Formats: sequence, C-alpha cells, structure tokens
Amino acid sequence: MRKSLTALSIIAASMLATVPAHAAGERDLQLIGRALSFVEGGATGNVTLAIVYADDVAGSQAEAESISAILGSGLSAGQVTLQPQLISISDVSGIGSDAALFVPSGMSAHYSAISSAPSITVSTDRACAEAGACVVAVQSQPSVEIYVSRSAADARSVSFASAFRMMINEL
Repeated sequence: MRKSLTALSIIAASMLATVPAHAAGERDLQLIGRALSFVEGGATGNVTLAIVYADDVAGSQAEAESISAILGSGLSAGQVTLQPQLISISDVSGIGSDAALFVPSGMSAHYSAISSAPSITVSTDRACAEAGACVVAVQSQPSVEIYVSRSAADARSVSFASAFRMMINEL
C-alpha cells in the first residue's frame, strides 16, 4: 500500500510539472494590450503579437494556437489592437521591433534566443521576466499583477509612462 501511494505521488508530481504555469486567457491578453499602450513612443492601432512556440517544448504550439484563437482577427485593449501571428523560435530574430513577442510558459530553454529579439517581449509567465527574457509579464488571477524586468526593458530601450510605472512590480 505504501509503495502504491509513493508511486501515485510521483506520477501526480510529474503530471503537475508538465502543466503550464499559467495559460493565457483573454483577460491576460487585454492586460498585455493595455501595458503596450503605456510604452513611451510605442505603437497605437494594429500591433502584431508574434506568439512564439518551440517544437521541443511540449504544449507550446498548442498554447500559441490557443492564444491566436482568443485574439481572433484582433483584440482591442488600450490604444492597440493585437493581431496574432504564430512564429517558431527559430524565426524570432526576424521579427521587427514594431511587433510584440508573446512567450508562452515553459520556454526557459529558449530565453537566450528570446532575449535577442528586437521587439518588446511579453508573457503570462513571471519567470520569463525574472530571467530578463521578457520585458512584461502579467497575471489576471487571482488578482491583477504586472511585472516589468528593468534589465529587459533597458536592453530594448523600452520605457513606460510614469502613470504605468506606479502600477507595476519592477524586477
């Protein structure tokens, strides 16, 4: 009986380890759109949200497709309308600085490539901002939290309006 409980505990722990930290929902994407609206000199109107995936990261393409489906033909939030575009990690360096790059959870093996992207990087995975790969990470549940990596923002010459800086947790 004890061996069965130990085996079940190990199986349960391994299953939990493969669940993304936080899959993005519509509310998270609206937060990201609003955050992008506070970038000084940033874009307004239609903004491409390049959603990155990696074949070697389980579930990243499915999450990218799910986010694209939520955005549909465009999600308006703040002063921007987010337009989805799926992009492989191998193509990240080719996106322009006028786009935003969404990083799904679980992409830590690719933070180096993500950090080299010229565009502002956003995620619902706080670890991405803590590692300096993402400029902004948001969460909408259980409460709204917005994290900004100062090092990632400085590396991309991104600055935010002072009103926004009062609402964020700087990492």
